[in-house]
Amino acid sequence: MAGKVLRRVGIGLGVVVGLVVVLVAGVYVASNARLHKTYSVEIPSLPLPTDPASLARGEHLARAIAKCVDCHGEMLEGNVVADNPALGRFAAPNLTAAPTGVGASLRDGDWFRAIRHGVAPGGRPLLLMPADLYTHISDSDLVALVAWARSRPLVEHAVPPSRLGPLGRVLLLAGKFPILAAESIDHAVQHVSAPPAGVTREYGRYLTLAGGCAGCHGPGFSGGPVPTFPPDAPPAANLTPAGISGWTEAMFFAALREGKDPSGRVLSEWMPWKATAKMTDEEIRAVWIYLQTVPSRQFGNR
Repeated sequence: MAGKVLRRVGIGLGVVVGLVVVLVAGVYVASNARLHKTYSVEIPSLPLPTDPASLARGEHLARAIAKCVDCHGEMLEGNVVADNPALGRFAAPNLTAAPTGVGASLRDGDWFRAIRHGVAPGGRPLLLMPADLYTHISDSDLVALVAWARSRPLVEHAVPPSRLGPLGRVLLLAGKFPILAAESIDHAVQHVSAPPAGVTREYGRYLTLAGGCAGCHGPGFSGGPVPTFPPDAPPAANLTPAGISGWTEAMFFAALREGKDPSGRVLSEWMPWKATAKMTDEEIRAVWIYLQTVPSRQFGNR
């Protein structure tokens, strides 16, 4: 009798193990299909500028608006943004032309493809590259940004490749880990324009789009938990009139320049105020004017 029970238990465990193996294999195959899907992107010919004003504009974009240096480092030397055995390793590569960097192997079109489309030179989607936000960067700003990045001095710094862990694969398939921007971008778009720079609603809207504000605060700017942040990270604030109705322009400046809310409390380190502090007064005012005009939404109602 005991032998029969043990045999049944063994068979049951074997079935469970078999199901787990099949499930794991299914997750791996399905996630791999998305990770290795190739995208054909036609890149327009956009000559890179060389004048000092354009290079200065590119640096301003990289440090204050698009915040490229937050992930790639102050010298674009690369950086491991996050490394978790379950979720995966997410690394921003060394963009310089050093032997340990990728800059020397990238053509101008490769830069455009990565920034605006989230696609690597071989056509696969890049992990955690927020190109769905940067796809709004205008042609003139895009070439200025790439020209500045190409002008950076060589920095020897080896960065390990990105990889997606088992939990990261499961969350990707469940639609809870939006780390493949290439999947949601209209790759047929080739040219993007921007309104004239100035303290206007239109330019403020452009800055919020090119600056990726919607990546954390949501497309409607109502805030809430950020899907690509750790579970213990604080939610993004509601920036619609419903959330900042008691704010003044001076308070908004303090948040973006000093990292303080209206009560004087220091904002979470997830808010990149050290980057927004580099924005000009005109840029901050333009963003403030724009946010007054977006539809009011309840917190987290993206």
